[in-house]
Amino acid sequence: MGSRENPMEITAVVRLEGELSHAEVLALVDARLQGFPRLRSRIAPHFSGLHWVEAARFDPAAHVRSVRCPPPHQGSHDVVLAELVSSLASQRLDERAPLWVLHVVDGVPGSTTLVARFHHVVADGLALLQVLHALCDEGAAGRRLLPPPASVAEAQRSELEGARRLAQLITSWPDPPTALRTPPSPHKRLAWSSPLPLGELRTIARRHGVRTHEVVLGLCTGAIHRVMGGVDESLVVRAMVPISLRRRDDQDLGNHFASVFLPLPLGLRDPRERLLTVAGATRDARAHFGKGTGVRLLGLVGGIGARLERAAVQWLSARASLVVSNLPGPSEALHLGGHRVGTLVGFAPVTASLSFGVTVVGHAGELRAGVVVGSQRGLDPWAVTRAMETELEALLALA
Repeated sequence: MGSRENPMEITAVVRLEGELSHAEVLALVDARLQGFPRLRSRIAPHFSGLHWVEAARFDPAAHVRSVRCPPPHQGSHDVVLAELVSSLASQRLDERAPLWVLHVVDGVPGSTTLVARFHHVVADGLALLQVLHALCDEGAAGRRLLPPPASVAEAQRSELEGARRLAQLITSWPDPPTALRTPPSPHKRLAWSSPLPLGELRTIARRHGVRTHEVVLGLCTGAIHRVMGGVDESLVVRAMVPISLRRRDDQDLGNHFASVFLPLPLGLRDPRERLLTVAGATRDARAHFGKGTGVRLLGLVGGIGARLERAAVQWLSARASLVVSNLPGPSEALHLGGHRVGTLVGFAPVTASLSFGVTVVGHAGELRAGVVVGSQRGLDPWAVTRAMETELEALLALA
């Protein structure tokens, strides 16, 4: 599902409230990530296609690197750090080696930032949270791995109209041209929001009779509406929303998810109406267009050969305008090397012809939204994160 412009690489930013040296991080990686064979495996050609080749030993020194964050001339460290993370996220991983790298960022007094990058073929977002948990002090102490999202059981319920909905999607018109659908570029622009308190999202959910993950989708919709401005009231675009297919006892890496195509009412002016419309569309999609349809899509695309697969992915991605991922994350604060994780933010890759994505990750009672714009044009990612905070305030006022 990747391309030269969108190589399907996941980026995560972990900022510690304390300083760790490159040597200390390297020692922690060496001690705590030995149990993941995929992290020492590379992809190699085979007469039947591609396959995994596992190295005899785990070599973290080949993947843990140092980089320095320049001091800010104007503005905050966040902006300068985001520029550095954007530059790192725009560099393709070396396909001759295991497809991951961990950058240790120095230069911000009193803290250390880790920028992890993994190709999606190594693991999906939920599995990579398990890798992060294993690296942290809590995982090393043998505490339970992160639970899958509560929506897993819902995603596994029977569906009534999956085949009909699949046919509707395949034969539907592409999404309309907007600032979301700008030509993708290898250069990525990344930004992240301030903490969004989970308690406030739950207050909004209770007040409006919706679910918390539906509030998250409502925030994304409202933020884009605010940044785009002046759009027609009838404007609706689709978002590709991944749904985990993992069993509760599944701790392996790899990919276990499918995507729902969810309509977002960008043209609606009223925040409450936007939220309720998104919530209704989410429930309809999960009831009739969830796991089974996603698996059918994966089966169809994966079984038609590489050349036709690329064409099929392009065809399907034209039926959406963005990717929205929502990962639950740990409910308690994580620690690494004795230092609390103060910031945890992720950036899922966008697919094929898409160039805009929002990833929301939970940690210690708060959420952060990571926005990626994989285009030289299009929306300003910082404007989108600020607009999410504004939309949260507007919905809180209504609640």
